[in-house]
Amino acid sequence: ADITTVEIRLEYINSTGTAYLLNLIHKITYIHLQKNTKKFKINWYYNDEDEDMLEKGRFFSLDLGLPFNYIKII
Repeated sequence: ADITTVEIRLEYINSTGTAYLLNLIHKITYIHLQKNTKKFKINWYYNDEDEDMLEKGRFFSLDLGLPFNYIKII
């Protein structure tokens, strides 16, 4: 594909789920970077009223060192 997109839409995630998801995204990005494939992006969806989920996305982005696209669900 010309572009690989990871779409993440969560209503809730606990600390165990956070660890698993970080590991999964890390593996996906590692494979992508090793193959030097084309474009790669991560879309992080969050509910308009859920600041905690937005902050969780920012944490993931910072921890992984990858830019995320934050998409507000109204």
